Amino acid sequence: MADTVTETAEVIAGYTVDAGTKSLTLAASGNVITFIYTPNTNISYTVHYYLKGTTTSVTPSKTVPDQTMATLVTETAIAITGYTLSGAASQTITLAASGNVIIFYYTANTYMVGYNASGAGAVRPTGQSNLKTGVLWSNTNLLPAQNPIWTGKTVVGWKLIHASSPAGFPGAPTDGPTVTNATPFSALAASDKVMGIMLLAIWKDNTYSIGYNAGHISAVRPAGQSNLKTGVLWNDGNLLPAQNPTRTGYTLIGWKLVHASSPAGFPGAPTDGPIVTNADLFRALAANDGVMGIQLLAQRTLNTYTVEFVDHDGTAIGTQTINHGSGATAPANPTRTGYTFDGWDTPFNNVTDNLTVTAQYTAIPYKVAYDANGGYARFPATFPTYIINDRVTVTDRTPTRVGHIFMGWLHNGTTYQGGDPFTMPATDVTFIAQRTPITYEVAFKANGGTGTMTNQTFTYDVTQNLTGNRFSRDQHTFLGWAITATGTVVYTGGCEVVNLTGTDGAIVNLYAVWKYGGG
Repeated sequence: MADTVTETAEVIAGYTVDAGTKSLTLAASGNVITFIYTPNTNISYTVHYYLKGTTTSVTPSKTVPDQTMATLVTETAIAITGYTLSGAASQTITLAASGNVIIFYYTANTYMVGYNASGAGAVRPTGQSNLKTGVLWSNTNLLPAQNPIWTGKTVVGWKLIHASSPAGFPGAPTDGPTVTNATPFSALAASDKVMGIMLLAIWKDNTYSIGYNAGHISAVRPAGQSNLKTGVLWNDGNLLPAQNPTRTGYTLIGWKLVHASSPAGFPGAPTDGPIVTNADLFRALAANDGVMGIQLLAQRTLNTYTVEFVDHDGTAIGTQTINHGSGATAPANPTRTGYTFDGWDTPFNNVTDNLTVTAQYTAIPYKVAYDANGGYARFPATFPTYIINDRVTVTDRTPTRVGHIFMGWLHNGTTYQGGDPFTMPATDVTFIAQRTPITYEVAFKANGGTGTMTNQTFTYDVTQNLTGNRFSRDQHTFLGWAITATGTVVYTGGCEVVNLTGTDGAIVNLYAVWKYGGG
């Protein structure tokens, strides 16, 4: 008794004591030491959201601080997108000093992704389904492992067209975003309550090239024309170039397929494929839709030409068909009256087009001469020359000859007058002067005698006897004829005479010469 005792307060988790120790002087009775404990208010508890059967969080846990020790707390499970609660929707615990945990368990929702190949020509790879199941809300890699196949096309992506789809994906599709394997399901579905989504294949037409092999190093492409056509589609026609290459001496008759499966550069030996027209489709020519392109080879025939040899007047001499660059063979030399053959007007040893070759001639010069035929005329020392069919004008110079009248110029039985036209033949020509002898009369003069005598007609150059004397004169004897009344005898009676005058139509007077006596 009367001793002092000291007690230390017991540590109780979750509580705070009013003093760590307390002392008491002992009395005879009623000795009591009291420690007063207050519940702590810094108690916390944690709520976990686990995938059922695991400790894997499906959403971050939460810790609730500043709670009072030994109180009851109740938590309601939260809705987690993509998951379904497994178990009670709420839980209640009495808070202890530590280790206060509430756990809600969830099961992951699974969805499906439908794949719409979007074309009647599209084919799924063998074993490839058009539906992917078991997709989780956060899953990526939603695209099919293998894209559908459509000859001549390539899948370049997938597009969301149903974001909230019950079974069968009814309703009109929407024009959603493009989906990649990095896109999570959660970014596409309208909500986590959907059964699934549908993706639509986005196709791009494959493009191909057509190489045009002009067929020869000398072939020339038109200006601006490429030897490669790009951007050709699988079902395209009109595959030939807009303008064909040209090769001198040849005609392009078509294009032939020589490479049906060609990587860049078209290596390898060409094949002998079909002739291609603009009605043919690329798909009918390519080996498959995986080729880069095809190659066509220009087909040509060597041009042939007609070489016609003609005479100067266009008359055909001969016709030949000649290959481009070859030479024709000349026919036998033609002839032409009045001309010498000189050859042909154009070369024909390298024929590059239809050709008309015309015979060439040199006209032969012919002389025109004049024969005065015993007369006289002043002509040039050298006579002019002419060629066949020239128009010649007959000279108007008149040659003279005593006792004759000039009648014209004779050639080949035709008499021409000065100034007449004449067509030159293919020979030298000599015009011969044509004449007719003059005529004149002899008048017999009695010259003192009596009687009558008729005038006698003479032709020049024709010898003729004078008419016998028929005059008489008394006591006179006739001696002959004088050319003047007082002249002497020149011509005897009845003698031959010729060319008494050179004047046409002249009258030559002969006078009787008388001798007195004897009669």
